[in-house]
Amino acid sequence: MTVAEVVHHITEANIVAASMIIAAIGKDGATYDWSWLYPNSEWIDRMGYAKAPIKPAVETLRALNQHIANLVAANPKVLKRKVTLFDTPGAKTYTMTVEDIMRHEAEHADEHLSELDPS
Repeated sequence: MTVAEVVHHITEANIVAASMIIAAIGKDGATYDWSWLYPNSEWIDRMGYAKAPIKPAVETLRALNQHIANLVAANPKVLKRKVTLFDTPGAKTYTMTVEDIMRHEAEHADEHLSELDPS
């Protein structure tokens, strides 16, 4: 992926993760269906990541992450709240805590950023 595509992909992933976190905070054990999302190259093309400006995506990511951090700081016990996730039609569901989701998204971003050519 290009730098722009990575920025948009990470922002998108955090938007979805924030929705999962909000579901878990709102109702411990809530179910979240994200089987509609499959971020392959066709998805990236359909979304127009290569042509979309990145500044709004970066601003959205910063604000969204601050919002989630504020919710967690206001009540740290929510880190242990859970959400049951459904990510593939026909697959088994699985459960993650808010803390798990946050850690996963940080690792996901690190992985994609490490793949970028620094030159």
